[in-house]
Amino acid sequence: MKRAWTWIDDRLNPILVKEVRQALRSRFFLGTYGLALVMATGIGMFVLMGADSDELGTIFFGTVYACLAAATMGLVPFQAFLAAGGGWDAEKTNILLLTDLRPAQIVRGRLLSSVTQSLLILLALLPFLGLAFLLPGVDLGVAGVVLVTTLIFSAYLSCLTIAASWLTSNKLLRVLLMTFLGGSLLWFTGVAVALGIEMLDHPDNMADDEFWWAWAAIVLHGGAVAAFAFAAACARIAHPEENRSRPLRLLTLVVTAALLVAIYVLMDQTSSPDDEMVVALAAYGSLTLTVPFAFFLTEPERLGRRVRIDLPRRRLLALLTAPLQPGGGNGFVLLLVTCAAFFGVLILAPPPNVDQWRDEYLPGLLTCASYLIIAVGVTTPFFARWTERTPVRILAVLSAPMFCAAAMLAPAFWGFVTSDRDLERFRHVGNPVYTMEQVFRGSGDGYEPLLFLGVITVLMLNVPRVIRGLRLLRSAGASTST
Repeated sequence: MKRAWTWIDDRLNPILVKEVRQALRSRFFLGTYGLALVMATGIGMFVLMGADSDELGTIFFGTVYACLAAATMGLVPFQAFLAAGGGWDAEKTNILLLTDLRPAQIVRGRLLSSVTQSLLILLALLPFLGLAFLLPGVDLGVAGVVLVTTLIFSAYLSCLTIAASWLTSNKLLRVLLMTFLGGSLLWFTGVAVALGIEMLDHPDNMADDEFWWAWAAIVLHGGAVAAFAFAAACARIAHPEENRSRPLRLLTLVVTAALLVAIYVLMDQTSSPDDEMVVALAAYGSLTLTVPFAFFLTEPERLGRRVRIDLPRRRLLALLTAPLQPGGGNGFVLLLVTCAAFFGVLILAPPPNVDQWRDEYLPGLLTCASYLIIAVGVTTPFFARWTERTPVRILAVLSAPMFCAAAMLAPAFWGFVTSDRDLERFRHVGNPVYTMEQVFRGSGDGYEPLLFLGVITVLMLNVPRVIRGLRLLRSAGASTST
């Protein structure tokens, strides 16, 4: 038996083993573990003594669940932030990277450590939850969905806090980031408790198909955000000479493919899909992709030594890998390739059941893609030659949302000055939500030429750095072949 445990210990992620051992000995985890037990016991006793018999199970389960959510969705992700921050300094990171451990293994080990702690807390509170199942008013299926969803989002939040911990080593910025994360986790925990209790009070909602569609959409969207955070954490601790953004770029392609599948599934449900659902799906998809592309288009225009070594020897093949190579110009190529592939599939194989596909929904999706290209491609080219400097790159990334805010607010301010009610109420082309609604309803003819002109302008602004990036790839491919 001892040999078996030794073999299992050797095969496990070493970061997981180290983190779990440290966590189980730390005062933070022991305090969290004990506090959850004491609060569940004390509050549960008061509930059992004073509640009505018909609602006893719901109130008792809600009380225990509040303790579970506070521990797994609040304290465990916050502890992951502190633990990851403790290993930030360059010396420890370099020692880890000199071993056989890849960045993904390091991040995965820290994430699995957080998941293990959440499972231990769930096991500690499981007897209380089992008692709640025996009391009237608790639906076993609803309770199971609530607990599973809580564990899933606990892992998602741990991904986000681990990635956030490696954003900066500046002490002042880390204190501000810690304060922001603490408040955000507290708010998220409160929302989770409120939704869990709402589901317990209305178990009949689970019989509705729309509930499961909404649940799947929330879980998948949260999973996409967590996956981006995981890839960003891996890129943050990777060697500076490596292609740090390749995993993020591949993940962006996967998320785009998932968005395409979601559109086909939505269109396949009925011949007349709900316009609001289509608009919401397209808007959320564009907003989700705006964040990674803002970083891709602001990457420094250089190829590290390890990137050059991995390039194909043939110049043509090296050029074909441009969307997955670092650099802002290559990031813009990835944006164009992603949009071309997305709409190529939709045009060649349109959803068969939708009558208004080419006249209504396809122009609406093209509008979403136009806003995505304009949002990330207007301001970032002006910083392309200076993104090697970290402050300049931060300014370049922030310039995209600043431009979008100015495009929405400036016409509204002008409408306030000139008493134009439409502009004052954000009914203009600078408001993407309003424009998409109009296009999806077939009344956006006046906005499409402006968006087309904006896309052409963005293409002209980005052509120089795209050419520089392709020339750099071509010369790097030629140097590896010699």
